[in-house]
Amino acid sequence: MNIEFFLQNIELDTKVKAKIIERVNRLKKYNAKIFLAKLDLSFNPAHNKKEIVRLEAFLRLPKKDLYASIRAGTLSEAVDRITTKLRRQLRELKDWKEEKRKKTRQMIRRKKEAGIEF
Repeated sequence: MNIEFFLQNIELDTKVKAKIIERVNRLKKYNAKIFLAKLDLSFNPAHNKKEIVRLEAFLRLPKKDLYASIRAGTLSEAVDRITTKLRRQLRELKDWKEEKRKKTRQMIRRKKEAGIEF
């Protein structure tokens, strides 16, 4: 998975960047087909103290794009909350695909039982 960073008013050292990459790479266990992750990170001290860090994440999958945005007080809190949102979206996508497959199998079984050829 390629991970692209867009930073505004903030610089990340290698240790913090490696931690963020590790957290984003954990999402591959929910969908191994993720091939691009774009992270837009900005720091604005003029905002409310609980919202000085803004993190937007964009995941590209085949035939589907996922997006999540979060504002938080610290970078680690933002990363935790954004990965939680993306994990939830990936689970919903997986559940939706499994439900669609299940309905297709049921329809095929009914047609075979009725003697309809397709």
